[in-house]
Amino acid sequence: FGHCGEDELNELLKEHGGFDHNKQALKTVDELEDKYTAFKGLNLSWELRASLCKHRDRQAELDGIKLPKQNYLEAQVSNLADSITYYSHDMDDGLLAGLITVDQLKKLKFWQMAAEHADLPSSTDYKEIVPYMIRASIDMQVADAVQNSHKRLIDSGIKSADAALDLDEPLIQLSQEMYESTQELRTFLYEKMYWHERVLSANKEAVRMMRELFQYFIKHPDDVGSRSRKRIEEVGLYPAVGDYIAMMTDRYAIEQYNEFV
Repeated sequence: FGHCGEDELNELLKEHGGFDHNKQALKTVDELEDKYTAFKGLNLSWELRASLCKHRDRQAELDGIKLPKQNYLEAQVSNLADSITYYSHDMDDGLLAGLITVDQLKKLKFWQMAAEHADLPSSTDYKEIVPYMIRASIDMQVADAVQNSHKRLIDSGIKSADAALDLDEPLIQLSQEMYESTQELRTFLYEKMYWHERVLSANKEAVRMMRELFQYFIKHPDDVGSRSRKRIEEVGLYPAVGDYIAMMTDRYAIEQYNEFV
C-alpha cells in the first residue's frame, strides 16, 4: 500500500528494528528469496547489492566494506528511470481517476515542455491525446537525461566507471531546467492528488486492513506461509510477520484480510 503501508509497518515494528523499504529490498534478495538449496537469497554480486543501498553516508558499509560516495552508474540510470516513470504514470493515473485535469496540467512548465517536445500546435485538444502526452513526457525526460549525462561525463574528465563513484554528485542526472520542471510537477501532484481526500480515505482504509492483518498473524502464527513460519524461529515473530506482509501484493493482502480477519 505504498508509502502509507511502509509508515504503518514501521510503526508496527518500531520495537523490532522498524521498517524501511530500501533496507527491505536488500533483505529480500539476501534472505527472503529462497531459490537455492545451498544458501539463502539470490547470491547477487556485492556491487548489485550495494546499489540497493540508496541512503548512504561516510560511515555506510555493506559486509564490512565501505560504500562509495556515489552509486554505480547502472544503478544511477535505474534510479533516474524510476523517478522519470513514477511521476509520469502518476500523472496518467490522476487524470484517469479524475483527481486532476488537463487544464490544470497545461499551466505547468513540465506539460508545456512536453508539448513542445512533441511538436504539437498550441491549438491541440490535449484531452484527446493524453496517452500520447504521457509518452511524450517520458521521452522528453529520457532525451534530456541522455544529453545532460553525456555532457556531465565529458565535463567531469573521468577515465573510468569506477572514478564516477568518487564524484560529489551523481553523474546521471536531468538538466537543471528539466529537474526544476519535474519538481513543480511533484509539488502539484502532492497538493492535488497524493493528499486528495479520496486518496487519503483509501490509504486510511488500506492501512487499517494491513494493521489488523498484522495483528491477526501475531495472534495466529500458524496461518502465515510455511517459509515465514520457519523464519519465526530464526528471526522472531514480529520480524517474520512483517516480512511476510511486506512480500504481499496489495491484492493478495486484501484477499488474506478477507479470509482471516
